[in-house]
Amino acid sequence: MPPLGADGSLSFPAIERATLSNGIPVYLARRTTMPRVQLSVSFDAGYAADPKAALGTQSLTLSLMPEGTTSRTSVQIAEESERLGATISTSAGMDRTSFSLAALTPNLGASLDLLTDIVRNPAFAPDEVNRVRAQQLNRIASELTQPGGLAGRVMPQLIWGKDHPYAIPGSGSGDANVVKALTPDALRAFHNAWLRPDNARIFVAGDTSLKQIVPLLEARFGQWKPNAGPKPVKNFNVAIPKPQPRIILVDRPNSPQSYIMAGTVLDASGRDDLVTLRAANEVFGVGLLSRINQDLREKKGWSYGVRSGVGSAEERVSFSITAPVQADRTGDSIKALRAHLTDYLGAKGVTQEELTRTIESNVRELPGSFETTSAVLGGMTSIINLGRPDDYYQQLGKKYQGLTAPTLDATARAKIDPTSLVWVVVGDAKTVRPQLDGIGLPVEDWPSTKAQ
Repeated sequence: MPPLGADGSLSFPAIERATLSNGIPVYLARRTTMPRVQLSVSFDAGYAADPKAALGTQSLTLSLMPEGTTSRTSVQIAEESERLGATISTSAGMDRTSFSLAALTPNLGASLDLLTDIVRNPAFAPDEVNRVRAQQLNRIASELTQPGGLAGRVMPQLIWGKDHPYAIPGSGSGDANVVKALTPDALRAFHNAWLRPDNARIFVAGDTSLKQIVPLLEARFGQWKPNAGPKPVKNFNVAIPKPQPRIILVDRPNSPQSYIMAGTVLDASGRDDLVTLRAANEVFGVGLLSRINQDLREKKGWSYGVRSGVGSAEERVSFSITAPVQADRTGDSIKALRAHLTDYLGAKGVTQEELTRTIESNVRELPGSFETTSAVLGGMTSIINLGRPDDYYQQLGKKYQGLTAPTLDATARAKIDPTSLVWVVVGDAKTVRPQLDGIGLPVEDWPSTKAQ
């Protein structure tokens, strides 16, 4: 193999700012290499905005908005997008709901007209509601048959408690009985409450300038007025329950594999500087060479791949381990994972080899991280939403290069308590249950219906 070259420098555009007349902030990162603009209208909503008694409302609302407006049918929207060479998409995470546009610079005005109509004037036509509702119900049904889907629906309620905004399945698909009963009026009410101008930010990246883009946005969004009533707020001031370490066994009869998921809430926010914590987690459980993957996959052959992760939610983050393993090694896998985490946070901290590998891989991948306009848009969105400095990515390489093994060890030990994890196992109870008795944690048996 040829030797590695010198580390490349990271290029990230300056972030320019403006404000529309109704208060919507606009952020621009210029990149003129192609005659193309990518834009995102982002709302402080996300799956966490779902009413607790109506989980799935946000997801159905978002899915329906490109399916027809008060002046365009779904077919007309599709035909106009194709004619303009524009791509409009919707997305949501736990904290944000976004509408994205990729458009050719000469067609930007007409493309923005289409995006604006979708954002501001959704029709929620009954026929479209019924069609898209059926698709969402199929997604829920699929989740309830998949081990990972079942675990992902069980875990949030265990670690966050029933009242926390994050105590919902990360897919956002919601509750089937709720989705069946949602009406066009209910969806319209959610749209009016959450997707409003005083809850929005607009991000732009590509071949334009503030002088060019602001008048276009002002004409389409600047006179948009919020509905009467105060802007809704997600209540994050609810108590997170004290961890109750145990194993929840969700029966999935005749499953040849068990899906293991462990989780706990950390005393950290997504807005915190988590570079050191994420680097420490990378050593433990990210990638082929991580400790737990090397053991359970490469040495023991019990799994195709295991990993750990630090969440990305804005208000509070969690730590998780996921491991699909062969059913007859479920108990042994949990024992091995617990032992690895205890050792890693104890006497067997980060080695020099692991530190060097982690630093070099992260530093060397930085220059290629923002080769596309969409990547720049995503980076800028992250900077603004998480309250980071504008030069965050330019300084990131130096942060990695300044990491030490003692710093990684100290950060991981301060944030992660290995005794606080709750374990969810989705598998064949008759095969798995006898393996769990010697682990040292109480075991609760749950039917799969409890995940619904």
